[in-house]
Amino acid sequence: MIQGTTKANSRKLKISASLLAISFCAGLAGTARAQDAADATDTVMEDESTIVVTGSRIGRPVLDLPTPVGVVTSDALTNNNAQFDIGRALAQQPSIGFSGSMQQSQQTGASGSRGENSGGLAVVDLRSLGANRTLVLVNGKRRVAGATDSAAIDLNSINPNLIERIEVITGGASAIYGSDAVSGVVNIILKENFDGIRLSFNGSQPARGSEGFTYGGSLVAGKNFGEGRGNITVAADYTKVQEITPRQADMKNYVAMINPADTGPDDGIPDMILAPGAEALRFSGYGVVGFSNDTGGLGRFAFNDDGTVRPFPTPSLTDGGLFGVFENCGAACFRFDDSISIVPDIERYNLNLSTHYDFSDSVRGYFGVDYNNTSSFGRGQPVIRSGTPINVAENAFLNEDFRADLLAAGATTVRMDRLYTDLGLRYSQVDRNSLSFVGGFKGKVETGFSDLRYDVYGTYGRTKAKFIGYNRLLVRNLNAALDSVIDPATGEAACRMNVPALQPPGYVPPSIVGSAPCAPFNPFGSTASSQAARDFVTTTTVSNAFIRQTTAGFSLAGDSEKLLTMPGGGAVGFALGAEYRKERNGRTTDPLVKAGLTNQAATQDYEGGYHVTELFGELSVPILTDMPFAKLVSIEGAVRHADYSHAGQATSWKAGGIWEPTEGFRLRATISRAIRAPNIFEAFRPSEGQTTNVDDPCSETNIGENPNRAANCAALGRPDGYVPLNGGIGVPFIVSGNENLKPEVSDSWTAGFVFTPTFLPGLQLSVDWFNIQIDDAISFLSPQQIAENCVDRAGGPDPDLCSLITRESNTASPNFFGITTGNSTYVNTSKLKTSGLDAQMFYAQPVGNGRISANLAFTYLHRLRTYTFQARPDLYTVLEGFYGYPKYKGVMGLTYSNGPLTVGWQGRYQSSQSLTDISPGISRELVSDRKTGSRFYNDISASYVLPMNGRQEAKFSFGVSNLFNEKLPKMESVQVIDPSGGGFDQFGPVIRAGLEVNF
Repeated sequence: MIQGTTKANSRKLKISASLLAISFCAGLAGTARAQDAADATDTVMEDESTIVVTGSRIGRPVLDLPTPVGVVTSDALTNNNAQFDIGRALAQQPSIGFSGSMQQSQQTGASGSRGENSGGLAVVDLRSLGANRTLVLVNGKRRVAGATDSAAIDLNSINPNLIERIEVITGGASAIYGSDAVSGVVNIILKENFDGIRLSFNGSQPARGSEGFTYGGSLVAGKNFGEGRGNITVAADYTKVQEITPRQADMKNYVAMINPADTGPDDGIPDMILAPGAEALRFSGYGVVGFSNDTGGLGRFAFNDDGTVRPFPTPSLTDGGLFGVFENCGAACFRFDDSISIVPDIERYNLNLSTHYDFSDSVRGYFGVDYNNTSSFGRGQPVIRSGTPINVAENAFLNEDFRADLLAAGATTVRMDRLYTDLGLRYSQVDRNSLSFVGGFKGKVETGFSDLRYDVYGTYGRTKAKFIGYNRLLVRNLNAALDSVIDPATGEAACRMNVPALQPPGYVPPSIVGSAPCAPFNPFGSTASSQAARDFVTTTTVSNAFIRQTTAGFSLAGDSEKLLTMPGGGAVGFALGAEYRKERNGRTTDPLVKAGLTNQAATQDYEGGYHVTELFGELSVPILTDMPFAKLVSIEGAVRHADYSHAGQATSWKAGGIWEPTEGFRLRATISRAIRAPNIFEAFRPSEGQTTNVDDPCSETNIGENPNRAANCAALGRPDGYVPLNGGIGVPFIVSGNENLKPEVSDSWTAGFVFTPTFLPGLQLSVDWFNIQIDDAISFLSPQQIAENCVDRAGGPDPDLCSLITRESNTASPNFFGITTGNSTYVNTSKLKTSGLDAQMFYAQPVGNGRISANLAFTYLHRLRTYTFQARPDLYTVLEGFYGYPKYKGVMGLTYSNGPLTVGWQGRYQSSQSLTDISPGISRELVSDRKTGSRFYNDISASYVLPMNGRQEAKFSFGVSNLFNEKLPKMESVQVIDPSGGGFDQFGPVIRAGLEVNF
């Protein structure tokens, strides 16, 4: 054992454990018991056990680690409402990104995925480098992922009532834990030796509005047996999260409109202005014609609900294609944020069983099984169809007066733009369940050369997901139903395919889906279509996916104390081991979607997998101890070699050191190389069609965003005044995985100090600089990135990227030059860089009969840059300070405890974020409101423990977040669907209350 329990080191251990409680997530622990860590250390000392923390497999005090390690306590999670959303509670921390972590939104998915399939997921994104680069462990072991397009586990699959603490390290940790630990590791430690029964009930409600009510209850029951040698614990948890919509979030539907005062580029006048209450009339539920200039010069018209027409109104402001600010538009106008969920309805169950038994002093057997079921239900916008042809002379439902006007003007076919609100919203349901097993033996074996700690283990996990899409459009059926005529035999409206007398020569009846007869569809007005027609053109789709993971491994750890110690130093600690892991996942797509018969992009079935074998080793060498100007000098190293079946071999390593020149002040530094192999979806995703929105950089509204665009777009044949016909909505792209991907490589270093002054007991301060660079980063080339980088290069359009996009070449087409198709995939071409400063402070002192503690966690984001193409260093995106990546982020807390009463305050700060691209070469006058402004949120909490009888007690808790009602910033609702993506609270104060009863 590494001198962990000697009397001389007892003070060091107390300091170490205290720092462990605050060194990273101090702010989150603002209302937790600061003494918990010290209590835990005393227990460790009494049991003469070795401290093992995340970031090393060698047992030792945390201060002897050169890597910053932090802990979020269970009390801290409770006070931040983690009962309902662990991801949101963690995302308040400075070094954890908002994206993905912040909200269980159906609108957010991994790169290149369909966001509706990620409903109900919550993940962790350390350093804002992506959830795929953060490794989440449970009790130090991997767990099966939550979604097929990512390797990240779903935090909602963890029962929050069983969490003892969450240990976090930032920076490369692949040498210790393997692939995916590029930005760090989050290790969720579950409770052991729970003895008794705990019932808890919790609820939270926004102070304003009816949405967002959340409630839940849990039961944890445990029993020690075998004279304390064994324990069995069972737990059950239920959580219900109510849907949140933009109206509840008071987002005011801001849209960027063309500024009529703008005189040109670089004139000091914003090109666009943010306007509230923007509406879409062109795509209304009533239908619009004339945008294709096909009405014979009559202009543009919007239909009324009775099928009559009115001239298309002129908006006072417009975005150039889709949205405008209209006066007296009435019900015909449509607000897109009326029909989306920024958080879907979520219902979640967790069932857990864990047990362990000490067969002897050196052998403990352990086993655990966890089951989670999460169901999310969210709304999405109705189906949009652009350019649908209407036969003017024969359509059964066209208003007769308007028909006569059109025919008189020579218009025989008009094209309709319409939002099919009468078909209902597109609802998406995701039912996801996971089952995980873990078992093994661990203990300590005394040998002649070392006392070895061992762990031999195996795990199995599987996740199943069902994706249900309601009100999905059958495109062929709609086309057949819209081709309506008056049947001369009956005088009633009918589908042309059912009226042979009106079928022209060479007519081929359309192939429809299903056995139901074609029912004619009236598109003129939002309530004119019949129920039979709506049923004929819609369907429900069901797709399924699975993920399986199997691991087996062992580890040994010990030290050289029985054989040798370093002259003037201490015993050498070591660890070694091996692990085998097999991953497999796949998807079975609804047959209608697979065949391309719905409005969804055709998606194919796929199944893929890989296996990896890894060997690892670690050394810790205390060179000097208790010497003048060298209270401690220690170095360490780790290496891991992996052999992937799909990506070849890779080696990661880590080195670090500590120098304590005087008691209470330590310098520490690490350097590491981390490896991340491509996940299954990135490597094996099949080629499939997918509709996406592409904001065409050559559009009149976007042409000035980059100084190279105008010339490059002109070189591609852009016509003057070009605006895409459909606004860039629903562009079909072919997306695919890439089996030739290789592992991405990250080089990182940290350097800092820890200060625990003897002249001010209770004060602890740490400051660390971090620097991470990822080469050959695996990234998805999105359609938007391809379109922009095609025309943003100096010296002419990029031939490689432009070749991935097809534009309309027919000059007679109303959509001439518009993007019609494209291709996207995953590549190893990207480079990511980030650097910054982490600072943490903790101070605690007794006050009277109580205790007061203060803590602070702060991160300065110096750089966060993405280079989409490593060969093009001139093309990079600046993210630090952009929306979702504040340059300054911090949390601070004050807690006072006195007997059964604990009260706390927490403050959350984030600096202002830009709403427009701040990369080089991008205009700074794009939008009038370019900044969100900084925010400071105040949260309060209180709890009181009421003894009842013996061990029985009841704990009452209460809290309010965003106490002073900080408002949302002024930002574009359509583009920024979820305000939590920037770390903003969606609405005003949220009140929570809880009751916990222990028996």
